[in-house]
Amino acid sequence: MKNSDNKREKYLKIVLYVSAVVLLFWWGATHIFFKEFYFNEVFGVAFNAGDNFDNEASEMIGVLCIALAYGAFLSARNPSKNVNLIKVLIIAAVGSGLVFLYNILTGSAPASLLFNVALLFVMVIAIMILYLKKEIKNK
Repeated sequence: MKNSDNKREKYLKIVLYVSAVVLLFWWGATHIFFKEFYFNEVFGVAFNAGDNFDNEASEMIGVLCIALAYGAFLSARNPSKNVNLIKVLIIAAVGSGLVFLYNILTGSAPASLLFNVALLFVMVIAIMILYLKKEIKNK
């Protein structure tokens, strides 16, 4: 492995570990334990704690984000052996970002959620620059 590949993998590990922390705490824990604060206070999104659907949907999102965080953590330990996990993270991030963006553009969600879109797309761009560019070159 060349020195530039070693540096690239080192930075990729950092990005994946940071992604794992963000997924675990910013989306995972907040959607399970701090729903009202996250939705009502941070983003100004109407969240009704008395509505079973709101609670269940939020908790499901939290659980899925925790699962993705675990995948990011496993990927960071050895990126070259966890190609499929990295691809799943990219697909989940792009899909989530597009859902956020669609809802913002149609007026179903406040513009404050653009922060989440930016966070997701920065993560995707960083991973693609650090990892997929090398993968494409090797094929």
